[in-house]
Amino acid sequence: MGLPLSTALAFAVTVVLTLRLRPLALRLRITDKPGGRKQHIGEVPLVGGIAMFIGILVAALIMMIGGGLYLRDVGEPFGAGRLGLGIFAFPYPCWLR
Repeated sequence: MGLPLSTALAFAVTVVLTLRLRPLALRLRITDKPGGRKQHIGEVPLVGGIAMFIGILVAALIMMIGGGLYLRDVGEPFGAGRLGLGIFAFPYPCWLR
């Protein structure tokens, strides 16, 4: 999958998630309210960052899967040797074997 298609897919995922998460954010009151420096009118849902993160994660996964790459370990986070992920390697390329 080429870069333009990956970018379009990441954008589409972000837009769809933003639109789908907006009503949930309003219902759960996960919103930014006007006041002080904030001059917007009404409550603004705070889900755009989550949608953007997931959209970018999709473009990254597409590139990793397309390139046959996966995360086998997370290095030495505690100084006690490599922390391997085993079968939880992300994404697990079992279809590439």
